[in-house]
Amino acid sequence: MITVTDLARRCGISRATLLYYERQGLIAPKLRSANGYRWYGESELTRLQTIVAYRSYGLSVASINSLLNRQASTDQAKVLREHFELLETEISKLRE
Repeated sequence: MITVTDLARRCGISRATLLYYERQGLIAPKLRSANGYRWYGESELTRLQTIVAYRSYGLSVASINSLLNRQASTDQAKVLREHFELLETEISKLRE
């Protein structure tokens, strides 16, 4: 099991950012001990790595939440493709 601080370090984010993601419903601890400590497992580590990757692509927290809750990977690919198309359009406008 991994503590909140260790999980944040492994993903290269701050503890505060991880707790923000938890408040936004993107991630939840595997369990909480009697003293209130949060404990995370490997599945939460993988999920957080996905969240961090999506954020690095410029996706909003709301978009990430939507992506993570989708069942079909084709839907995820469609949303990401649309986002990248918007970014390309924005880059083209800035170049002009």
